[in-house]
Amino acid sequence: QLQNAGIFDKFDEVLSVDGVQKYKPHPDVYRYALKHVGVEAKEAVMVAAHDWDLEGAKSVGMKTAFLKRHLGFASIYKSADVTASDFVDLAKQLSTSNTSAK
Repeated sequence: QLQNAGIFDKFDEVLSVDGVQKYKPHPDVYRYALKHVGVEAKEAVMVAAHDWDLEGAKSVGMKTAFLKRHLGFASIYKSADVTASDFVDLAKQLSTSNTSAK
């Protein structure tokens, strides 16, 4: 999808669940990504438009940001630390909150 969008070259790293052989929201997926980029969970913010992605990130101690693009959160999941309507709103919120990674 990144290549189809013409933005693949804008990323330093592209990770896949193939590297860990498990699927989101399994905690090992998030631990794998954190280890690969050398960041501790408390220093990272997971941004997603799917509640299950954020649930997995929260389970390993990451902060979370939900982009309201489709449906809201299912009641079985913990709320995101930040909820934004679009990327501009997200950037504003992260720049003024304690949620942003240092």
